[in-house]
Amino acid sequence: MGLTLARVVVSFGIFCAPFFLYIAASSTPEDAMILIFPFIGAIPAIVGALVLFVPAEMLLDRLGAPALKNVVVPLLGASLSIISVLVIGAWTDSLGTLARNIAQHGSMFWGAMSVWAVLGAIWGLVWRSTEWLARKTGLVRA
Repeated sequence: MGLTLARVVVSFGIFCAPFFLYIAASSTPEDAMILIFPFIGAIPAIVGALVLFVPAEMLLDRLGAPALKNVVVPLLGASLSIISVLVIGAWTDSLGTLARNIAQHGSMFWGAMSVWAVLGAIWGLVWRSTEWLARKTGLVRA
């Protein structure tokens, strides 16, 4: 569990680093609004890593297909946006409102979901890179 939590912290740091570098290099304070992506997405991303990525990696290891982790985890990451919206909608009992909004403003909804899906796939790739990093530093056996 300790290595999993370390992977969460390192993944979140790697994922946020480009956003912080962009803000550091920008000349206007309004550019800090880009931080909305890593901070609004942090809770679903971390929960998704613990609930989807870790079991998927364990299952693929058990099935003898560890090479598929590099494909399956980013695909699960891309699906995190839809899963998160559905879970939040069900939790708040507003799936009907969500469906109505999608029907009225479908292109805006799917455009936003596309952005979050790309960020989710990047999150999956970053998550996978932390295992590689742990192997290279000797934290886990190769």
